[in-house]
Amino acid sequence: MNVFFSYLQLVRCPLVFTAIADSWAGYWIGLPAGAPASPATLAALAGISGSFYMMGMALNDLADRERDAALHPHRPIARGDVTAYQATALILALSAAGMFLLRFLPRSAFAIGGALLLVILAYDLRLKRWSIPAALSMGTCRSLNLAMGSAVHAPGTLQPAILLGAYVAAVTLVSTLEEKRPDAGRWVRWGLLGIIPLDALLVSLAGRPLAGGAILLLLAPRLALGKLFPVN
Repeated sequence: MNVFFSYLQLVRCPLVFTAIADSWAGYWIGLPAGAPASPATLAALAGISGSFYMMGMALNDLADRERDAALHPHRPIARGDVTAYQATALILALSAAGMFLLRFLPRSAFAIGGALLLVILAYDLRLKRWSIPAALSMGTCRSLNLAMGSAVHAPGTLQPAILLGAYVAAVTLVSTLEEKRPDAGRWVRWGLLGIIPLDALLVSLAGRPLAGGAILLLLAPRLALGKLFPVN
C-alpha cells in the first residue's frame, strides 16, 4: 500500500476538519462585533488544531498497536505499513508543529492550547482504558479546542465549549460499546459527522450566520476524504 496513504489513514485525515471547525467556531464566537477577522490567526488555529488532532490519532494507534493486531488489523501500524519508530517521529513532529504555531497566539490561548496537548496525551496513554474517563477527556479536548479559538480575543462564554464537549463525550461513550454491539458503530459515525454542523450552528446562534456557513463548508473535504480513508 502507498506509504503516504498509510500515514493519512493513521492520522484519520477526514476527521482533521472537525478539529479545525472547533477552533474556528471559538474564534468567530469570541470575535468582537465589528472587528475584522485575521486570516493569519485562522490559519494558525487550523494548523494547531490539525497538528494536535493528527498527533493524538497517531499516538492512539501507537499505544494500541498490540491490541489492534487482533481487533483492528486494518490500521497502518497493526498491518506493518507504518513502524513504531516512524509513528513516534510523526508524533514528535506534529507536537512540535502545534507548539510552534501556539507561539503566535495570545498568552491565554497559548495556555489553553498547552492544556489541550496535555489532555490528549493523558487520554491516549492512560484515560482511554476506562469508559467514563475516556468520554470526559475526549469531550474536554473538544471544549479546550473551541475555547482556544475564543481566547484569541478574550475569555468568552463557556456555554458553546461545554455544549460541544458534552456532545463529543456522549459520542465517545457510545463508541466504547462498538466491540459488544456492532450497531453502535453506525451511531458513532453519524455522531462524528455531526460535529461540524454543530460548530456551524453554535457560530450562527452567536450572530454570525455567514461564518457559520463557512464552517459548514468543511463538511465537503470531510465527506470526500471519508470515502477514501476509514475513520475507525
